[in-house]
Amino acid sequence: MLDVYTHQQEVVVTGVLPTVKGAEIVPVTVEYEITDENGSEIQARTALVGYTSGAPVIEIDAPLNTLTDTDRALRVVTIWMTTASGDTFTDRQRYVIQTFDVLKPFGNSFQTLDQALLTAAAIVDLPGWEEASDNQRISAMIEAHERVCRLNLRYKEDPAFKSQAMLNERSWTYISNARLIEADDWASFPAAFKNALMRAQVIEADILLSGDPIRDKRLQGIVSETIGEAKMFFNNRPPIQLPVSKRTLEVLGGYFHFITSVGRG
Repeated sequence: MLDVYTHQQEVVVTGVLPTVKGAEIVPVTVEYEITDENGSEIQARTALVGYTSGAPVIEIDAPLNTLTDTDRALRVVTIWMTTASGDTFTDRQRYVIQTFDVLKPFGNSFQTLDQALLTAAAIVDLPGWEEASDNQRISAMIEAHERVCRLNLRYKEDPAFKSQAMLNERSWTYISNARLIEADDWASFPAAFKNALMRAQVIEADILLSGDPIRDKRLQGIVSETIGEAKMFFNNRPPIQLPVSKRTLEVLGGYFHFITSVGRG
């Protein structure tokens, strides 16, 4: 996994010395270049001033890790190491830079990271979440939000505010595209519905971080598994393909619905 640093933070990158016939090379000169994920130049190829021996250590100044018009970006550090015989070897190191809080409510999340930590504090059995770093949690939360947004969501109590994200019908308010939820929409939601969305996002993030082994075995067609003297049987019917886990669906309860269509033969 790539190291992640905060926007405008100084970063130190250490190159890896290649080996030839089991021995590390001995560079006499080192040059490096910095580009982004698109190959655009951030720092032109330049000599590593002061290099003497060993693995090259490159200090990348904070201005080179400045973000513009994005919350995340990649830095690719290409290192050229030349030996006394004139042979040149290349190494590449990569890292991610991101804004202080990548999770943005009404953008890629239902809550900030701090809010998610508070939400998680009230949920038992989150092994993946508890062992993960903040950066891993952020990545999982973004993916979990995307998965929850694929569901057909609804709630009762028709709000006064209506936006393009909503489609009202009878006593339910149907959310046609949860990705379009705005601040005014969120403010109008019943507290129980908001709480369910926040809990569902954290639980789905935990599943992404720790995995869902039983569901994976069912998808692979495995009907039983024996460990020692214990034998476990699985339903031999493949699970319904839904974007989120069973536990996440249980948290959402009646807030999601299936859309069925009837056609003529």
